[in-house]
Amino acid sequence: EGGALTDFVVDYVFGSVIDFHRDARRGDRLGLVFTRRYLGSRFIRYGPVLLARYEGQVTSQLGIQYKDPIGIAEYYDANGTSLERLFLLKPMQFRRISSKFNRKRFHPILKRNMPHLGTDYAAAPGTDVWATARGLVTVAGRNGGYGKMVEIEHPNGYRTRYAHLSRILVRKGQRIRKRDLVGQVGSTGRATGPHLHYELIHNGSQIDPRSVNRGDEPRRLSSSYREAFEQRKRYLASLLDDSRHAPPQVVADAARRPPAALTAP
Repeated sequence: EGGALTDFVVDYVFGSVIDFHRDARRGDRLGLVFTRRYLGSRFIRYGPVLLARYEGQVTSQLGIQYKDPIGIAEYYDANGTSLERLFLLKPMQFRRISSKFNRKRFHPILKRNMPHLGTDYAAAPGTDVWATARGLVTVAGRNGGYGKMVEIEHPNGYRTRYAHLSRILVRKGQRIRKRDLVGQVGSTGRATGPHLHYELIHNGSQIDPRSVNRGDEPRRLSSSYREAFEQRKRYLASLLDDSRHAPPQVVADAARRPPAALTAP
């Protein structure tokens, strides 16, 4: 039903809990219940994704949008546990990982073994880069071989670095929310081509970004909201299940009226 919906699910709904680069497999299924905005009969844009169900060979997850009576909207799993974690699993949309975290990598420019204490994401110049967690910008400028770089200080002793940027979109001292844009991909500093060098630092030492969120205790929905949450979950799941058994034209017609449900391999 379009790349916009898929990107939203990958980057927002499951952005902290599923590593789609590592865990996705051919034949995995994604089902969505979503809304569409119209002006008269003219489609304007997609509205909220109300439910996302990923059924994979490596991992499976359910995400249900629920707004509590206070007005806080968040995605929860089937047990009412928030899908938000301290960090997102990636800082951008990318073509491929060109170099992983490796303490003994052969450096392509210096021609010798030296630690590569981050992850390199290959992408087109100008691709947006976002903060993987909330925090305070402590560096926003040129920094030697890193080229144009942003560094953000996060809670619990964490910092992140975003290097080789073509443009910096934040300033030192600025407060940043998760998913705020911080820069754009480039090849400044010691780089062989356009990519983002991303580092995750904990208590002064670089760690493998793939280990992030381990041990993170997610928030659980208050017991006073559970009955309403369960009712919403059953209703949205029934819309999705019904779409699986409907003829293609019925599903296509439903997609023109909110809420719509689609399932695709």
